[in-house]
Amino acid sequence: MIAQLKKVLAANTVDPSQLLFEVSENTLNQNPDVAASILARMVECKVRIAVDNFGSQLAPLNHLARLPIDVMKLSPKLTASAATPGRQATVLESLIHLGKALDMQVVAQGIETTEQLEALNHFGCELGQGHLFSTALEPARATKLAVLGRWALAPGA
Repeated sequence: MIAQLKKVLAANTVDPSQLLFEVSENTLNQNPDVAASILARMVECKVRIAVDNFGSQLAPLNHLARLPIDVMKLSPKLTASAATPGRQATVLESLIHLGKALDMQVVAQGIETTEQLEALNHFGCELGQGHLFSTALEPARATKLAVLGRWALAPGA
């Protein structure tokens, strides 16, 4: 995989730092040492790494410290607890602060209500995705919206 990545990067004029590779929390948990080795080699190619669905399977927090992760995408299960005071929301807020302290971008996945969005904003989470903003779109439509900068809350939100 690394050889193919290097070949593609050499054959194209794309800035590698603009590429973000997502790896699921589950994949990291299956064999953390192998994952660490592969991710380190990918980072040598100057690409960025995101861990997807963080918190869905209680990944060890040491993954955040020892792996070259640029973006932490929080599990929708965690995001769902944002607007409900209690331990779950406290864990969510703590993970947001931890990610930011480790100089990671933090993305809340699965935002469905304005209450969740407001709570996440209060916790310091600046990036999010979910049905509150839009359902899945075809690439051409998503690109058009991104270029125009016309992202807004979904109708009725």
